[in-house]
Amino acid sequence: MSKPTSSKEDALSTLALQIVQAASKADCTIQELAQLAAQDPAFAARLLHVVNAPVHGVSRRVADIRQATSLLGVASIQNIALALAVTDLVPVGLAGESLLSIGLRRGCAAQRIAEATKLALPGEAFTTGLLLDVGILRVARQDLEEAVQLARRPALARPTHERLKGHVPHPVSGAQLAKKWFLPDHVAHAISHHHDDEPLDHPLARVAWAAERVASTFEGGDAENLKRSAVSALERLGLSGTDCDAVLAELPALVRDAGSAFQRSVGKQAELDKVLSEASLRLVELNREFQDLLASTNSLLSQKERLIRDLEAANGELARMASTDGLTGVLNRRAFIHGLKANHQRALQERAPLSIILLDVDHFKKVNDTHGHQVGDDVLVAVASHASKAMRTGDIFGRYGGEEFAAVLPRTPVDAASKIAERIRGDVGATTFASEKSRFRVTASFGIAQLNGAESVEQLIARADAALYRAKDGGRDRICHG
Repeated sequence: MSKPTSSKEDALSTLALQIVQAASKADCTIQELAQLAAQDPAFAARLLHVVNAPVHGVSRRVADIRQATSLLGVASIQNIALALAVTDLVPVGLAGESLLSIGLRRGCAAQRIAEATKLALPGEAFTTGLLLDVGILRVARQDLEEAVQLARRPALARPTHERLKGHVPHPVSGAQLAKKWFLPDHVAHAISHHHDDEPLDHPLARVAWAAERVASTFEGGDAENLKRSAVSALERLGLSGTDCDAVLAELPALVRDAGSAFQRSVGKQAELDKVLSEASLRLVELNREFQDLLASTNSLLSQKERLIRDLEAANGELARMASTDGLTGVLNRRAFIHGLKANHQRALQERAPLSIILLDVDHFKKVNDTHGHQVGDDVLVAVASHASKAMRTGDIFGRYGGEEFAAVLPRTPVDAASKIAERIRGDVGATTFASEKSRFRVTASFGIAQLNGAESVEQLIARADAALYRAKDGGRDRICHG
């Protein structure tokens, strides 16, 4: 017979796997199992210790493996060998107690339910129950602390937390391990579906499904509701209310006895009454924690809303900066052209008048050369300010380049645009500037054009630009129409 292999994270002892594999064969004999077990006297001694434990109800002490196999049968020895090997995977110490407890709790619950309902063989039910959360051992092989945290969470929440952590949920990984360990398909199916809302039709799966709910009652959460869920599950399997109470009441002692049988500590196993009592006190504490959490959540939400407002303001400021001339604070050329194109399209659709104004500060180079660039900047800021004040709601004004500015006047014919340009020309000409050398004034020249038919933006700008040049050539400080 070839030796089974397994990955490090799934590793059972080689001998245990050989016993499980051999026992799975229809023609397996008592002699074959006895010979396999005898290969490792230490393993055989531990297996006999489990066989002689009170949980198996053997009436007289069994002295050797052959006798144990003859008395209990091949299937029972297989289940014990597998259970012994699985418990060996759980680390020793306080961390391991939580992991071992959740497995033995389900194994004992399944065995007790099988005995009460006669739906499954108690030995197979115990092994299946033991394996329901064995997938968490996979996590433990990689990160013991994380596995212990999972084991200490309420049972119904474990698959969700596993998914959040990026692990394969234990019902899935447990079923995968069951197949690797040569267990029948119905055992793997019982493992993979024990968290389902409804049980599978197979008797063993129904036992495992109910065992999960019985064990969950002792593992945190709303104990009263969990107890009701466990009782409902047991009643679906045909147990009376008295029998349901007995299963729940006996489980802590059964877990302690199972731990003793496997020579492992399982820590304190609280009785059901204490679990319910502590859960009631815990509900008061949880309510207080909930209020604290609610206050903290509200604070976080307020912070989030404030951050959203700050982000919106920051984005608005970024958008403004991206569209604004840094010196004068009016629109930059790119933003101006964007606004011109949008209004041009609207004017064509509405067949409404649209005028543009181009203005240029006269002799601006001379201002810079004579008075300095700082004074030149002051001139540009003042011109932009006068022009902006002349704009109406809906008008667009921007710096077109250098000392040149431009305005878009929607729904405005050329004569109305001329009045606005004249106001700007007058305000600019009346402003006095000062430098270290002297006080002075500047003038500006204007070119105006009104949209003509379906002409393009480029054609409209070209006519206004040509009018501006005529104003310059005609003596400056004047307005010309294109």
